[in-house]
This record gives sequence, structure tokens and C-alpha cells, in this order.
Amino acid sequence: MDESANDIGVLFIRTLRGDVERCKERVGKHDSQGHRRELIRAAWSAIEGSVWLLRQAVQLHLELKPFADLSLHEKSALLEQTYVVNDRGTVKAQQRFLPVPVAIRLVVATAARLNPSIDVDFQDTGWERLKRTVEVRNRIVHPRRARDLDISDEELKDCLVSYRWISQVTRAVGQVLTKEIAKTVNDQQKRAKRSAARARSTLREKHPREYEALIRAGLLEEE
Repeated sequence: MDESANDIGVLFIRTLRGDVERCKERVGKHDSQGHRRELIRAAWSAIEGSVWLLRQAVQLHLELKPFADLSLHEKSALLEQTYVVNDRGTVKAQQRFLPVPVAIRLVVATAARLNPSIDVDFQDTGWERLKRTVEVRNRIVHPRRARDLDISDEELKDCLVSYRWISQVTRAVGQVLTKEIAKTVNDQQKRAKRSAARARSTLREKHPREYEALIRAGLLEEE
């Protein structure tokens, strides 16, 4: 995997998790409904960010191994895209955002198909708490009445447990995929070097004059 892209991903998730930790500190020092709502929003942003980052790893894996057995509509779902055709016959992609729980199941299922060793326990309480937390998050972001803004102790616990659970899941699955991506890239680079060496050897043996001319012109390095 490209190191700069990997560094950006690390900074991205570190920033989101840092927001969560600061919100947890505020709740611990001064527990108020306002601070609880901040924590819910920060944790949910970190959850969405973790899932998005894992999806990028899955997509990169698919780009490196295009023979993966995924249908066109499965790939479109992974990209969160659907397609429409206008009256001129032009096909256009449209963004279609998936609910976070649905996106999690899709990304994990796809990752497991790419590497059968990946096994996420969706019977874990963290998964159930996450599904409850999305309802709380939606309630405080789109309130209809004053009590919609109140976060109970149990809802706060649901949020923190589900946040830890998805962090562990995305980290574990991401590490498996990242190792495979690194190995695939390394193997491709080795094959490219071997192919270049064979091409150079063929050129030197069959076209020695052209070979020497390329070296003199600086287009080929001397061995």
C-alpha cells in the first residue's frame, strides 16, 4: 500500500479517535446532556470514518486482484453507487449512501470473501449496541421534541461499547487486508523487475547495437 496514503489514513482515524477521547474526558469531568450529545456525535463520526477507511482497503484489494468473484451490482454497492440512463441514452452514476450498519455488513462480508480467515462475530453485544446507537444518533441529529435530546446512561454505554467493538473489528480486518495488499504489491513489483530483466537480456542478445546505443544515450543504465 502506498505509504503516504497509509499515513493519511492513520492521521485521519487518529484525529477522529482523539475527538472521542476529548469528549469522554469532558463527560467524565462534567457530565451534562450537552457533553453526552457531543460524545455521541464524535463517536459516531469515528465509527463512520473507521468503516469508510476499511472500505478503501477492500476496494484497493479488489483493484489489485480484479479476478475476485464479485458481481457488478456487488461492486456498485461497495462503491455506494447506482446507475440511471437519461433520455439521450447516457449512463450516469448516482451516489447512494448506505446506512452504516448495512455498510458494515457489506464491507465485512466482502472482506471475508477476499480472505476467508476473516470472521467477525455479529452475535457480539457490540453489534446490537451499535444498531441501537445509530437510532440515538439519528434522534439527536434530527430531534422532534425536547426529550429527543436527552441521552440516558444506558444509551451512553451502548455508544461507548459499540465504538470500542467497531474499532477492534475494523483494526483486525484492516490489518489482514493491509498485509495482503502489501504482499500483492511486493509480488507485482518483483514480477515487473523480472520481466524488465528478461526484456533487457533479449534486447542485448538480439539487438546488441540498439542496446549499446540506448546505453550511450542514457536511456538504459549499464549493468
